[in-house]
Amino acid sequence: MSQKRQLIIIARALWGGGAEKVTHTLVHAFDPETYEIHIVYLFEQENFLEFAPYIRLHSVTTEMRKSQGRSPSIRSEPHLFLKIVQKFFSLSVQLQNSILKKNPTPSTRSESPSIFISAIQRIWTRVETLNSILSTFDPDAILITVMEEATVHTWLSQALSRQRKYYAWLHSVESYNLKLMYPDPEQLKTETWLFAQACSNAQAVIVPSKGVRNDIIQNFTLAPNLVRIIPNPVDIDKIKEMAAETPPDLPSYTTDNIFIQAARLSPDKNHELTLQAARILKGMGEPFIIILLGKGGLYDKIQQQIQSYQLQENVFLLGEVNNPFSFFSRAKGVLLTSEAESFSLVLVEAMACGSLPISVDCPYGPAEILNKGEYGLLLPMNDPHALAMAMYRAITKDPNLQAIMKEMDFRAQQYDIGAIQKIWESLIVPLGDASGSICASFVV
Repeated sequence: MSQKRQLIIIARALWGGGAEKVTHTLVHAFDPETYEIHIVYLFEQENFLEFAPYIRLHSVTTEMRKSQGRSPSIRSEPHLFLKIVQKFFSLSVQLQNSILKKNPTPSTRSESPSIFISAIQRIWTRVETLNSILSTFDPDAILITVMEEATVHTWLSQALSRQRKYYAWLHSVESYNLKLMYPDPEQLKTETWLFAQACSNAQAVIVPSKGVRNDIIQNFTLAPNLVRIIPNPVDIDKIKEMAAETPPDLPSYTTDNIFIQAARLSPDKNHELTLQAARILKGMGEPFIIILLGKGGLYDKIQQQIQSYQLQENVFLLGEVNNPFSFFSRAKGVLLTSEAESFSLVLVEAMACGSLPISVDCPYGPAEILNKGEYGLLLPMNDPHALAMAMYRAITKDPNLQAIMKEMDFRAQQYDIGAIQKIWESLIVPLGDASGSICASFVV
C-alpha cells in the first residue's frame, strides 16, 4: 500500500464543462504531499483540461483499446455475460417490480428484464475495464464519482471485485437531466432505477444545493441522511487574476453597455429568451451589446434567429474563449436563462469579477446563490420583458443596484476553494475512524 492516501476521481470525461471545471478546481486544492491523486475518465472528448503533473490520468477508452482481443468480455464470451446476468438477476426482478408498481401493463412486465439486460450489456465492457483500473489501487483508496454515468459504472464494477466505498458527486437536477439523457421512456425507467441504486449504495451523495438535495430525495427515494450539500468551489484568486487580463479576441464595439452569456448552445440554456429580451431592449433606445460565449448544436439556429430579429449589431456569437472572466469583468452584467441549474457556477464567477448577475429563477441554484435576489437580479422564468428591464436597469445605473454590487465580492468569497476543500476533507477523511464512516457533524 502507498504511504499517501489515494484519492481516485472517476469522471465521465474531462472536456471542460461545469462539472469538469469544479472537479479540476477541487483536485488541485488537495495537498499532493498527503494525497496520491488519480483521475479515471470513461470517455475521450475534445477540449481536454490540463492538470498538474502530479495528478495521474487514466483513460478507460484507451485501456479498452489495449485490451481488445486479449481478455474476455461479454461481447466475445456470451457465457461470461450470462454469469453476470445471474449475479444481477435479483436486481432485474427488483426493477420489474418497481416499474410494475408505477405502470402495471403487460408490455412492461415482459420487456423490463430484457431492457435491464440490454442496459448492462451496452456498458459492460467499459465497466470491466474500469474495474481493472480500480483493482490497481489500494483497498482503502477514496473514490469520488462525478455525475450519473460514472456513478453507475462504479457501482456495477463492484459485481466483479471487492466492495469499495465511493462518494457520488452530482451536478445536475437529476429529475430533469435524466429525461434529456434518455428520451426513450423504457430506457429512462431502467437508467433511472440503475442510477438510484448506484446512489443508494454510495457512502454519501454530494450535491451543490438544497433544491437538488430535495429533488433527488423525493424523486429517487434516497434516505435523507445519505444526501449531503457541498457547494461547488471556485478559485477566487485565480478568477480575479484572469479577470484583469485584456481579452485578445474582444472585438471593438461602439458601446460599453456589454452583457455576457456564457453557456453551452443547447435547448436547456434557453438562449431564445435572451434574444427575445434583446429585441425588447433594442426598442428602449439604449445602445447595448450581448456576447454569447460557448458552443453547441444550436449555433446555426441562434445565428439565424439573430438575423431574423435584426439583432446583428447587438448580439454576437464568439464561441468558446480561453478566458471568459476577462469578458465578465468588462460587462454590465452576466446573463443566465437556463431551464434548470443545480448550482449556477457562472453566477459566482460573475460576482467575483464584479459583474452584476442577472438570472432567471430556475430550479434550483440561482435563488440559493443570489439568496433570492440579495446578491443579484433574480427574474421570473420565460419573461423576456423582465430580462430586458433588468439589463436596462444595469445600463442606466439604477441606484438601487448599488447595494447588490457592494455585497457581491463578499458572497463570492463564501464559495472559495479554500473553504470548500476543507468541507470535502472533513467528509472523506473522518477523524479517528479508519472505517471511513461519515462525520455526524456534517449531516445537513
